[in-house]
Formats: sequence, structure tokens, C-alpha cells
Amino acid sequence: LLLNLSFCLFYFFFSPFHLIISFFFLFSYLCLIFFFFFFFLMIRRPPRSTLSSSSAASDVYKRQEEEEDVDYSSTPIPLPAVEAQHLELILDWCKTELAHKDEKEDLKKARNHEFFEDKDDSTIFAIILGANYLDCKELLKAGVYHVAGILHKLSPKQIWERYNPDKPLPTKEEIDKIFEDPQLEWAAMPDFTWE
Repeated sequence: LLLNLSFCLFYFFFSPFHLIISFFFLFSYLCLIFFFFFFFLMIRRPPRSTLSSSSAASDVYKRQEEEEDVDYSSTPIPLPAVEAQHLELILDWCKTELAHKDEKEDLKKARNHEFFEDKDDSTIFAIILGANYLDCKELLKAGVYHVAGILHKLSPKQIWERYNPDKPLPTKEEIDKIFEDPQLEWAAMPDFTWE
């Protein structure tokens, strides 16, 4: 660096071209020194408890050995989206499904119909939401299939009265206003009637 600086001073008096070259080399040296220190300063040191990879690995093994002694059989698993009564119904369905896994599709459909038939709408929807939350695809499919079967037999007015018993029927203008939303335009029904 000092040698390069001396070259710069020397060429300053004798040759402008050499001066440019010398400044270029000086600048490049300074950049190298800066990046060298920057690189080593940016490397994060490991925590003092794990200064070497071997001690870090031993800490992990110690923790695993400690965890192996813990009995998780009585540890509750929180399921905030599923109530206990609905979880019990979902588990009952899963046990029955597992016991009859080799059954024909028609028999499964009949059993699913029987499972949902004696339940009220709020319980059916709670089971569907619980199955979705628990990623139980077969139960979710069975529940949606059952609800679709109910809706298929009802008129729009009967559907509204069944699922909104305490609310009056919306007017044609109110329905049209809902479908003014750009995201719902595709579903607009200009000839909609409640009958």
C-alpha cells in the first residue's frame, strides 16, 4: 500500500497516464482490504454454549435423551376449531370407516347417509368444518355430498327458510346489490325468483 502510494506521488510529477493507473491500483487495494474486513466482521460467531459443531451435536443428543423420558400419552393436543362433542362424532366416523375400509362404494354411501341423517344442520356443518380442519378428506367429501343432496331437493325459498329461520327473505334489489361486487359478478342471476 505504501509502495503504491509512493508510485502515485512519483507519477504525479512525471506522467498523468501513470498517475491514473496508480490511483486505480490504490483504489483496488483499498476495496480488497475493506471487503476482507467486512467479510470477517459479518460472520456470526456461534453461541458460547455451542462453540464447536461437536458440542452443538452433543447438546441436541442430550435434549433428545431428556425428551425420550417424557410420557406424551396424557398430554392434550389443542384443537381450538373443533368442539369435543363434534370431535367425538368425527372419531366415531373414522373408526367405522377404518373397520369397513374394504367395503363397496354403494355401502359406504349408504352408511354415510345414515351417519348424517339423524343430525341437525348445525351439527352437520360443525362436522364438515372439523373434518376440513383435521384434513379428513373422506369425511369432508361425505358431509358435502350429504348437504348437496339436501339442497338439490329444495327450492331457493326452502333453502333460505331452513338455514336462515329468523331472517326475512331478501328482496330482488338486495340480491342484485350483493352481485354488484366484482368478485361475484359471474354468479349473478338476473332471472332469479324465490319460487
